[in-house]
Amino acid sequence: MNILLLGGNGFIGSSIVSELLQVTGVKLTCATRKINNFIDADERLDWVYLDVSSHENRMKIFIEEADIVINCIGELEDTSTMEKTNFELVKHIVNILNELKMPHKRLIQISSVGCYGATTRFKGLSHIVTEHEIEKPVGLYEETKTKADDYIRSVLSKGNESISYTILRPTNVFGISMKSQAILNIASMVKKGLFFYISDKSAVSTYVHVDDVAQSVRLVIENMSLSRNQTYIISDDCDQYKFIETLADLFTVKQPRLVVPLFFVMFGVFLGRKLSNSFPLTLSKVASLTSKVSFSNKKIQELGFKPLFSIYKKEVVNSILKTGH
Repeated sequence: MNILLLGGNGFIGSSIVSELLQVTGVKLTCATRKINNFIDADERLDWVYLDVSSHENRMKIFIEEADIVINCIGELEDTSTMEKTNFELVKHIVNILNELKMPHKRLIQISSVGCYGATTRFKGLSHIVTEHEIEKPVGLYEETKTKADDYIRSVLSKGNESISYTILRPTNVFGISMKSQAILNIASMVKKGLFFYISDKSAVSTYVHVDDVAQSVRLVIENMSLSRNQTYIISDDCDQYKFIETLADLFTVKQPRLVVPLFFVMFGVFLGRKLSNSFPLTLSKVASLTSKVSFSNKKIQELGFKPLFSIYKKEVVNSILKTGH
């Protein structure tokens, strides 16, 4: 089985490489613009140079040779390139696959639960999101990801029965070398005894470990028939207080007990942002810390998915804190 991995040197892609090398019969080609940084440590692994933004013919050759194409490339921060990276690239990949009309091709797309816009739509409400949820993305990143997913489904589910897709939508992905500082910032607050709950203690932490995302990719490949033309949420949600209690235990500090009414927090954010743009608490952070929306992983469990690296496990959190990432 020949697999082409786009974005193999990224945060999620790197974990997928390690996971797929555990699968028997896999030949993995990782396309990257930083080929000099890698040495093939496994004869089944091949790093090749490819600039997806300019080498269209070269990418077509790699796609033609692959049984499965996994796209991990995505732009989360630079709004000026989100349309090109998150949608136009996917559109190009889909068009190549569709034009080839070769049998038994599969596209695995790494997307986002942001496509549902649930944390905004159900603000302050307890709600469980499944794959049947209406898609109403909020924000350019979420909109471009949704646009790409729609294109995949509209093209690959029609007219060409030999080409199929699987869309994976993880929640907030964490792990060693992650760019986000959200977990470290919360940990710092707990360690200093400054953390407090907002409104109540019923908020949900929607994190999933990068290695569990990689697990889901492997399971899709091992269950090609069942996962054909399917969309899956990849999640490992837990009650926020469980995560906070784990942090307090690790730092051997008192468990946070203070609960501050939402009104006072919002007023404090308003005043703080007036005084300084660098005020650490923002409205978006408040929304995240108070969200009661959770994402169901029941469907992906049908493939055998079982999260192994939950955010409330001490050894998992400790590994993140030790590296500072």
